[in-house]
Amino acid sequence: MKKLILSFSAVMLTAITYAQVVVAGISPTSVLGNYDFTIADWGSSPTLSQPGQYVQGELAIAVDDDTQPWPASSLACNINITPVDTTTGILNSVSGKIAVVYRGACNFSQKALNCQLAGAIAVIIVNSQGAPIAMGGGALGGLITIPTVMISTNDGNFLAALAEQEPVTMFIGNKTGLYTNDIGFYPSGVRKAYHSTTPSYVAADATEYNIPLGGRVLNFGSAAPAGATFSAVITDPSGAEVYNNSVNLTLGVGPDEQVVDLPDFSMASYPSGTYTLTYTADIAAGDDETSDNAYTTTFSISDDQWGYAQMDTTNMPSGWNYYRGSSTQTEFIVCSNLRNDNASRLVAEGIYFSATSADSLDNEEILLTLFEWADVFVDVNDPMIDFTTLNEVASGYYTFGNGEEYMTVYGEFDSPAVLEDGKRYLACAYTGSPIYFGFEADGDLTWNYGIYQQPICPVKLDGTWYFDGFGNDVTAAMTLKVSENDANVTELPSINGTAYPNPASDKVNIALNTTGKAIITVTDISGKVVLSTNNEFNGSEMAISIANFENGLYIFNVRMENGQTAQFNVVKN
Repeated sequence: MKKLILSFSAVMLTAITYAQVVVAGISPTSVLGNYDFTIADWGSSPTLSQPGQYVQGELAIAVDDDTQPWPASSLACNINITPVDTTTGILNSVSGKIAVVYRGACNFSQKALNCQLAGAIAVIIVNSQGAPIAMGGGALGGLITIPTVMISTNDGNFLAALAEQEPVTMFIGNKTGLYTNDIGFYPSGVRKAYHSTTPSYVAADATEYNIPLGGRVLNFGSAAPAGATFSAVITDPSGAEVYNNSVNLTLGVGPDEQVVDLPDFSMASYPSGTYTLTYTADIAAGDDETSDNAYTTTFSISDDQWGYAQMDTTNMPSGWNYYRGSSTQTEFIVCSNLRNDNASRLVAEGIYFSATSADSLDNEEILLTLFEWADVFVDVNDPMIDFTTLNEVASGYYTFGNGEEYMTVYGEFDSPAVLEDGKRYLACAYTGSPIYFGFEADGDLTWNYGIYQQPICPVKLDGTWYFDGFGNDVTAAMTLKVSENDANVTELPSINGTAYPNPASDKVNIALNTTGKAIITVTDISGKVVLSTNNEFNGSEMAISIANFENGLYIFNVRMENGQTAQFNVVKN
C-alpha cells in the first residue's frame, strides 16, 4: 500500500484544477476505471489539487452497527459533536485503509472524523440518492485532515459489495504529471445509444437507427502523447465485429483534453439481440496507467422492449441498485421518457420493472401507467418544461408475490395502446409505500444528456416532479413492453429493378420500375454507411458515383417515399 499524499516536487505545473483529481479503481480488474466524485474542501481537508498528491489503499467498510446489513451498518455517526468525542465509533479496523461509509443520519464531516480517529487514510462516502453532490463541512469540517470524497450510489454499492468478498484497491488523487504517458476518459464522458433498448420495428435500417459515437479524452501525463488514438469497436449479437473506427489525438502536455467525434454507427439492417460497444484510448508507446483506458457497454435491438435500460443475459432489464425518495414517502413514481418518429408501428402492452422493500413486497400493489406527456417544451433548458398535461394512455396493476424482491417482473396494461409518431410518453411505476424501485448498475448517460438535453428518467416524490430524476448517471431498470402494430403494417409490392454494371469501378446505374422520391443508402459489408443521398426516379436510370469507394462489396438500399424498397449487392473493383 502506498502511503497518502506522496508529492512529486519535480513536476512543475500550474493551473491545476480538481478536473485532474481522479477516483480510480486499481484492483481487481473488475474495478478498473475512473469514478465520478465530489471532494470535500473544508479548509484543512486535503483536496489533492497539486500534481502528484494522492492516496492509494485497500477499501474497508467502516461498520458502526454490526446488527445491520450494508448500508445501515456503515453510517459512521456514533460520535459526539459537542464536546468533540475523540473515541471513534467504528467497530472494525480501518487503520491504514480507505474507509467506506454511507450517506445519511449525520453530517459528512462527522463521518469523516469518525474514520480519521480510527486511523483511515481517506474516506469514501457513498451517496444514498444517485450522483455525488457537494459536501458541507458542518461543525467538524475544520478537524478533517484526510481526503474525503463522495461517489454515486451505483458505484458505491458495487465497490462495497466487492470489498466484502475480496481486497479492493483504489486511487484517490491528482494523476497529473504522476506518469509520463497517461491518457484516459470517464464512462460519463462517452456517447452511448440514445435508448439502450430499441424496438426492432422502429430500427429497420440506417435511415431509422444510428448511434453517434465519441467522447472526451483527458491527458494526465507530463508529456504530450505521441501516436495517441481513441477508438470504438462494436460487435453484433453473434459476436462479429460490425464497427471499428479510431481517430488520432492531438493532446498537449497534461493537463489537457480533447473532445472526439467518431463516425456514426449504422447498418443496412439490424439483427435483434445485444450489441457490445467498447471505447479505448491508446498511446503507441504504451500507457503508464491503464485503469481508465477502456470502457465497455451494451445496447440492444429488441423484438418486444423499449427503454434506457440495458438487457441482461436473459434479455430483461436488471435492477442493481434500489432507490426510494425517503422512508416516509407517500407517493413515489419512477418513469422513462420515450419518443420516436415511427412510434405508430408500436403497441404498448405493459412494463418490466423491479422493486424491493425493507420488509416484504408480498401483496404490495404497483400502479403502472403510460402517459402521453403533452406539455410543450423543447428541452430541459426550456422554462415551459412541466408535468401539468399528462394524459393517461394505458394502465394496469402488478401485485407482488412472496419472495419477488429484486426480481424483474412484468405488469400488463388492462388494454394495449397504439402509440403515435413523434409524441412524448412517460412509462411509469407508482407506489404509495416506502419501497425501492430498481435502477441499473451501468446507467450513466451524462454525456448523452449534455448533447440531447432531454429528460431521461423523471421521478415524482410526494407531489413534486424532478425531470432529472436521481441524476443522469442513474437509469431506471425499466422497459416498456411493445409489439408490432399490425394495423399499421401495409404490405407493399417489391420494386423490380437492376443495378449495373456489376462489378463496377466508376459508377453504378440503378433502374427501377417505379417513379417518385427515394433515399439511397450505401453500406459496406461491416454495415458502415458510406453514402446516403436523396434522389427522384422519373422513369430513367439513376447514376451513382462509386469512384471514391474502396474495392469490396457494397449494399445499395433504396427506400421510396411510399415505403417500397429495393436492395442490390454491387462489387467495386
